[in-house]
Amino acid sequence: MPLLAQIIIFIVLAVVFDVGITALAYWMTKYPPTAAFKDPFWESFWPDFKDPFWANFWPGLASNLWVGSVTALIIGVIVWLLQESWQERRRRSDENAKMHRDAIALANGLYAEFPAKPVFLTNSETAAQRFEAEHQQAQSRVLSPILDDKAVDCAPLAARRMYQKIKNALPMVWSEDSPVASLTYFFTEFVAAYDQMSFAARTLDYRLAYHARRLNGGAADDIKSEADRCYFIGRLLGYTDARLLEILAAEDPEEQVALPKRHGRLKKVAALGQPGEDFVSGLQRVRELMISLRDTPRTVPSDYRGMILSDTPWRSPG
Repeated sequence: MPLLAQIIIFIVLAVVFDVGITALAYWMTKYPPTAAFKDPFWESFWPDFKDPFWANFWPGLASNLWVGSVTALIIGVIVWLLQESWQERRRRSDENAKMHRDAIALANGLYAEFPAKPVFLTNSETAAQRFEAEHQQAQSRVLSPILDDKAVDCAPLAARRMYQKIKNALPMVWSEDSPVASLTYFFTEFVAAYDQMSFAARTLDYRLAYHARRLNGGAADDIKSEADRCYFIGRLLGYTDARLLEILAAEDPEEQVALPKRHGRLKKVAALGQPGEDFVSGLQRVRELMISLRDTPRTVPSDYRGMILSDTPWRSPG
């Protein structure tokens, strides 16, 4: 039972008891025993109020009970206020500790998307160059977009995971006392860039799907439409013709000739230039923000077990 409810119950019982005792004392003082109680047996239960002891006992008892009740009430309220204050401080302390844990987990989770540079000792310059090249390739794979027939699915997997982690983070992580408070700009910019890129991608997907089906004579040629969409998006992402043909039509010589021709026709008959540019620029902005986060150094604070970013990721001019 809450402390406040206990105090209220105690006050109610004390008031009822005090009122009862005071009423009894007043009644027994004002109305002495009648003739019906002249029997010695009953008179033994009725005090002699002419005795100074009994004349002061009942008023004193009532007064002490009232004073005790008021004192208990004051003490109870003070105890309740102290307990509430202590619980509030403890709640804030727990929230602050949880905020620190969540903030550190968020920063580490984002940074963990990029493979750490291996630490090794070698006297071979060739081995050192090989390890460095492998590390650079691993870093590039994280930033590489995915070739798909839908632009909305082409964002790097690491970018998707980072976006979900930031969006699902608790609001307290963005407070001024958070270990990652200096990264608020990055979080805001990354979410905005990803949302803008997703919007441009959905616009491009809608128009591209419509024109690709129209170019191929309807939904019956959906296989060709899918290849055309993938080829068109692949060219936007920087893939060469040879690489796209190797992926999409490796064992189909006729399609290897027809696919580039349909791509040329598609670019002429469809208004896809602006949506394509918006998608590519949005994706590039997301990648730039990821690189800025990747290249930001991290430190271990002396008062907490965990790593945080020690500097704000790079901001683009303007």
